[in-house]
Amino acid sequence: MDLLNGKCTRIDAGIPPLTRKEINGLLRETPGWSLENGHLYRRFLFRDFGESLRFINGAADIALGEMHFPDACIIQSRYADILLYTSVIGGLSINDFILAAKINQKLVSGSDRSGF
Repeated sequence: MDLLNGKCTRIDAGIPPLTRKEINGLLRETPGWSLENGHLYRRFLFRDFGESLRFINGAADIALGEMHFPDACIIQSRYADILLYTSVIGGLSINDFILAAKINQKLVSGSDRSGF
């Protein structure tokens, strides 16, 4: 699936979340991301709070463009955690993986800050 050229779409209640098999396939297309407590998760490491904040703001810009919003936080000034989940369906949707792929491509590719 071409996640980078995908566009997040409206997900309504009643649409089933992705299956474990679908999730495993999409995880191969989103390096650095993992499944944690049913959420798509990635931790990014930065030199300082300013870099972490710029990263979170960049991720927020991507999310606004896609109209699909992650949970994000800065921990100990140097770590930026991003959690993706489609709450209306109680699981993961293709939107979560599209956003993860776009964050990887726009904010991580070619960077020494690829995180854990």
